[in-house]
Amino acid sequence: MLGRRFMKGQQRIAAFLMALVMIIGGVGIIPINADAEGRKIVKKLVVKQTSLKLEEGENEKVKYKVTATTGTNKKIVVKVSNKKVISAKVSGGKIVVRAKKEGKSTITVMTKAKNKRGKRIAKKIQVLVENENYDEDELDYDFEDNESYEEDETTENTANNPVTTEVRVTTENTSDNSITTEATITTKRKETLPTISYQAHVQEIGWMPNVKDGAEAGTTGKTKRLEGLKITLQDDKGNSMIKYRAHVEDTGWQGWRTSGQVAGTEEQSKRMEGIQIQLTGTYAEKYDIYYCVHVARFGWLGWAKNGETAGSEGLALQAEAIRIKLVKKNTAFSVGGRHVIVRPNLTYQAHCAYLGWKSAVSNEGLAGTIGEKRQLEGLKINLADTDGKSGIEYRAHVSDVGWQGWKNSGGIAGTTGESRKLEAVEIKLKGNLANDFDIYYRMHVADIGWLGWAKNGETAGTTGGARQAEAIEIKIVGRGASVDRGGAAYQKLTQITAGTAAEAVRIAASQIGYYEKASNYNLDDFTANKGNGNYTKYARDIGVTNGQDWCTTFMIWCMKQAGISSDVYPSSIPYNLRVDHMRDWFKAKGLFRTKGTYIPKAGDFIFFGSTGGTHVGMVEKVCNGKVYTIEGNTRGATMVDRHTEYSLSNSWVFGYGIVNYK
Repeated sequence: MLGRRFMKGQQRIAAFLMALVMIIGGVGIIPINADAEGRKIVKKLVVKQTSLKLEEGENEKVKYKVTATTGTNKKIVVKVSNKKVISAKVSGGKIVVRAKKEGKSTITVMTKAKNKRGKRIAKKIQVLVENENYDEDELDYDFEDNESYEEDETTENTANNPVTTEVRVTTENTSDNSITTEATITTKRKETLPTISYQAHVQEIGWMPNVKDGAEAGTTGKTKRLEGLKITLQDDKGNSMIKYRAHVEDTGWQGWRTSGQVAGTEEQSKRMEGIQIQLTGTYAEKYDIYYCVHVARFGWLGWAKNGETAGSEGLALQAEAIRIKLVKKNTAFSVGGRHVIVRPNLTYQAHCAYLGWKSAVSNEGLAGTIGEKRQLEGLKINLADTDGKSGIEYRAHVSDVGWQGWKNSGGIAGTTGESRKLEAVEIKLKGNLANDFDIYYRMHVADIGWLGWAKNGETAGTTGGARQAEAIEIKIVGRGASVDRGGAAYQKLTQITAGTAAEAVRIAASQIGYYEKASNYNLDDFTANKGNGNYTKYARDIGVTNGQDWCTTFMIWCMKQAGISSDVYPSSIPYNLRVDHMRDWFKAKGLFRTKGTYIPKAGDFIFFGSTGGTHVGMVEKVCNGKVYTIEGNTRGATMVDRHTEYSLSNSWVFGYGIVNYK
């Protein structure tokens, strides 16, 4: 009988131990209700937030949790370092914080019960309060300063730290025997992730308090740019386990930084736009790092991972806040939506006089020419929306035509093969792109230069003055981004009437930069086939033999192009070939004045040399005792150029021929 009972007792013990092992295997750790000596102790204090940013009068509730052995008091007390800034109390299982006055304060949260070392466990909450107005009558809760406590050691590495628990089981008593079985089981605690902390440098604030493990660093809803970032992640030997770099306004991607170093800038008022973060060393093998950015006007984006770009790049959008989390590899993680705002692929192409279609350029590239006096004649823009349809429409204002109809991506605005000037454009985005981006564009106009940036369908260029555009730049930025527009993008010009002095001067000025040719080839091109052969388009166009000195032919060409009546200037052969014949024509008409006897006007002919028979040009204007001129066959007798160095008494100047314009 005793033997059967002994065997049955052993079976019960085996079954009990088997169930115990199964429970341990399921939860990973044996629950302990008391320490080895049966004491009531507090084991852990968790506070959900370690930093707060509040406005005056605002309340915030912070969750907390106390883990303790059975029967232990789980209540906490709170202490405020600066009671003028905030108050704090415990209510309904939460810490209620009230912002009273602008400033900084620290809340110390402490357990009433003590841990196994006989000390209370404490956590701290850093609080920043902005604005004014607070309640002086708010109650504060406090505890004695002389009580001993210690910081909660929740960040220590407990991986591979064994927990040994003794289990004593008494199975059955008999009158003559008692069977007691002892079992010792060793398990491993759940691995604690390394702590990652980070700190943001913010516009008008500077460095904000450190935050950890997914908390927000920076600001939201205040339109303040994130300017710098420091991330700290080290192994137990102090080695950096992380590298990161920032995309910064006017700089682009900086070099890589390691734990504790500054990415971005300090005190330079430059926005951070994007961030890339990677783990290094053994941490790269064990963990993934996730990070997301709050972008101006877009809000929180999704989570980027392991070196991907979070935020934006080159779209003039400021990052405002960031969150960073360390996750064990092969752990499920919800990344949300897109983690980066990507600029769409924009290309555009200019058709230029005597050159045709030039190579396509991309965002903010120059399409056309500068300094060559070539008119822009046509424009093609290519931009697809996210659904593959046209993401853009545009139209051109063309000389003698006016505004054309709207073109979609890839269409030709303007003309080709008609020698018509493209004078102005309007460009706007379509579809999904119009929700996320703005498009800016500006024109380089003859005799004006670069105008300011137009935006989203506004007019860029000129109308009304037959003034040719010569180049265009186009760029896409984030919706609502701040852009320096650099002045007016559009000018409505007064039409210069044909036959006037103003029109003659305008025509002459439009030819500045034209070089004579080495041969009768490329005559219409301003710079090609340069040489000293005296070949020009001016002789060809007015019907005289090429290969001769051409200052006179240039003057006649300008007058004809401006629609000047042929009876008010020397317009016929031989006056267009010899300077002295031109001079004599004005003398015969009583329209010649020697220097010192007359103040010239715009459009007058100016004669040079000891007798006025050496060279001729056109008066552009007179200002501060100087005569400004436009001359052909000058600057080494090779080009059309503007001269500004003649005083009214200059010895090179002989006199002036007066033209009776309208």
